[in-house]
Amino acid sequence: MLPSTISQDTQMILINTLFFNGTWESPFDEYLTHKNSFQLSLGNKIDIDFMMQTATYQVKMSAVENVDVIRMPFTNERFAFYIALPKSYSGLRDFEMMIVQQDYERINGLFTDMKTERVDLMLPKFKITTSVNLNRGLKNLGMTDAFGQLANFHGISENQLFLSEVIQKATIEVTEKGTLAVATSAVTLSNRLGLLWKPLKFHVDHPFMFFLRDDLNGLILFQGKFTNPTVKESSEDRRRK
Repeated sequence: MLPSTISQDTQMILINTLFFNGTWESPFDEYLTHKNSFQLSLGNKIDIDFMMQTATYQVKMSAVENVDVIRMPFTNERFAFYIALPKSYSGLRDFEMMIVQQDYERINGLFTDMKTERVDLMLPKFKITTSVNLNRGLKNLGMTDAFGQLANFHGISENQLFLSEVIQKATIEVTEKGTLAVATSAVTLSNRLGLLWKPLKFHVDHPFMFFLRDDLNGLILFQGKFTNPTVKESSEDRRRK
């Protein structure tokens, strides 16, 4: 909670938290983590820590969406971490448009019909924290009364309450051991002989999107994008828009 959002007029703070701490089914060896180049969307490069591993994963090389997807399972096989890597260094924006348009059939298609392959995986080790003021977004969705004199919260208080701030703060950390995520507010097998061939190269060395998914229920619990390793924390204030 941001201290600047609390004033003498604040009467109540409602907090909703999502917490996930998952351990990789195939953890990375910390001794293999090393510096390598990550290419930014504008073409510049920066050296960051990459985790390395050759293991068996489920992948989907989608020519339709121009992205390659890898599924990284946790020890609790109900959940998995997905990386959607655009085929081009600058292809993230086009992929994001599909997400923004909320084309759920196409989005869910990313997680189906995957093939099991031996993969040479190189993945950034990262931690991202974001803070977003949701006032404008909620008002645009029609939730306007709650922010003014027409607000009716008599079900939880006799006082005349209204919403002043709705803030979502999220943190996700991906390390050799697994994924830690906190937010406040059909498989086709390849030929067995294929496992003896040269591993499929999946090097996540440019901007990508990630999804933490409940595969049992088909629900995306957490999603985000990794574009600039130098930005550890970002915020977006929409109160005046």
